[in-house]
Amino acid sequence: MTKESDSPPRRSRQSDPREETPSNLDIDLEHNGSSGRLPPTPPPRSVSFKKNKSKDFESPGIKTVGTEDTTLTINHVQSTKRSGGGMALGRPIMGLIGLFVLFSLGAGVWGFLRIPGLYKQIKELEHQVDRLEGQVDRLEGEVNRFENLNQQLNATVVELEGINQDLNTTANRLEAQVDELEIINDELSLENERFRQLNDELKESTDELALEVGKLEENVGDLTARNAELRNLTIVLQGETDRLGDQVDSLNTTAASLAQENERLQSLNSNLATIVGFLNETNGEITETLEGVTEFLADQIVGNRQLLLANLENSFSSQINNWDCAFRDTFRGESFILDEDSPIGINNVGEVLAHVEDRILSEFCANRIDFENYLEGRYGLSGMTANQLYQGVAIYTNDVLNYYFPDPGRPGLTPDDWAEAGYDCVNVPDFSFGSSV
Repeated sequence: MTKESDSPPRRSRQSDPREETPSNLDIDLEHNGSSGRLPPTPPPRSVSFKKNKSKDFESPGIKTVGTEDTTLTINHVQSTKRSGGGMALGRPIMGLIGLFVLFSLGAGVWGFLRIPGLYKQIKELEHQVDRLEGQVDRLEGEVNRFENLNQQLNATVVELEGINQDLNTTANRLEAQVDELEIINDELSLENERFRQLNDELKESTDELALEVGKLEENVGDLTARNAELRNLTIVLQGETDRLGDQVDSLNTTAASLAQENERLQSLNSNLATIVGFLNETNGEITETLEGVTEFLADQIVGNRQLLLANLENSFSSQINNWDCAFRDTFRGESFILDEDSPIGINNVGEVLAHVEDRILSEFCANRIDFENYLEGRYGLSGMTANQLYQGVAIYTNDVLNYYFPDPGRPGLTPDDWAEAGYDCVNVPDFSFGSSV
């Protein structure tokens, strides 16, 4: 027999009515173990006890307790904090649990009275009841924690609703701004279209101006070329003016000489008139006097020819003096003037020889082809420099003067040749450099 005092005291548990319980609670206990789960939507609160017990029991010596299958299910559904009604429902549940415990104890006593070793099963059942109470306490703690989380979630929902309202307000404001921006975009599109038209007009104007600029550049180029031509022409005219001035000076000198010669001839005419008168008076000695007059006149004629030839030679010599200064002035700025030892160049030699012909050769009645042949044979026209040109002109004109006015015993023109030519170089035989060497 087993006494009631030998069983361990049961732990009492009272639930705090202020505690929060989870909305759903499902607990299953079996004989060989226990398990707890929190389903999402359990049935309403109910307490059920099932006990299947075979009529036969094993002896206490057997390790297995028997073929008992005990299941305890407690479902608890609550969506808010515990109220007075919840506490009222909790008391029947505890009463049912107490009845279950008493029933279990009674059944255990009855089984102990009937079957040896039942006390051990009762101890195990009490141990399972204690474990069940521990699970209930733990689950109540979980319920409280979930209720706290639910409150936090509710606060978060309220906060998110406020944020949602703010976002809706912001969205409305942004939609209004989008509408305003669309209006501005339309206005800007119109402005862009107007600017595009203006840009097209400006492009057309630019093309027209480019054409005008091209025409103006062509005109400027033509004017520049014309200006260069006029500048060269001015230089040529200046050289020609200088040459004509020199010729005028030479002609003035010649005129003065001729005036003096004319005065001398007039004096000779007076003397001849006096002589004729004297001859008329002294007719007796006419033969001897005529011979003397003839000799005197012959001497005068020879002297007059020599004077004319000297004046002509001086005129030719004056054409040569300082001609290079006019040449440098005419071609100033050219590379062969800046560096007179550099070649004149085949592109410039024609213009240079034309200048020499106008300035010197035409005054000397010299042949340009003969002069070019002389320069080609001596220097080569393509590589001739300005200094070589100066030297060649000096040598060539000196030979021309020696041909026109030779020293006694040298080949050249005679005073009679000049007298027959009327003292004009155009009428005398041409000078040839090859024949004079």
